[in-house]
Amino acid sequence: MNTLLKPRVLTQVIDEKRFAPDILRLVKSIASQFQHKTGHIVLFTGESSSDNTLTAELLATRVGHPVYSIDLAAVVSKYVGETQKELSHAFEEAEL
Repeated sequence: MNTLLKPRVLTQVIDEKRFAPDILRLVKSIASQFQHKTGHIVLFTGESSSDNTLTAELLATRVGHPVYSIDLAAVVSKYVGETQKELSHAFEEAEL
């Protein structure tokens, strides 16, 4: 099976002082929800320089879960329904 998910390896300690207070509150809120339930998936979107990956890594370290990235070129298709099918596969993989 060719996986769409690529595990990210954290190579440095994340300095929480780098984050804006509202981002830290959001991460803390999401992390508290992870402690009470299972089966959460968090999807970050935005411009490429908006620190989505760093925020995802901060959240992952707080809850003790891995971070995965998806190669969108492998997911997006010009054919109707194929992109949705590939994204569904990616989320199914993440749940395993």
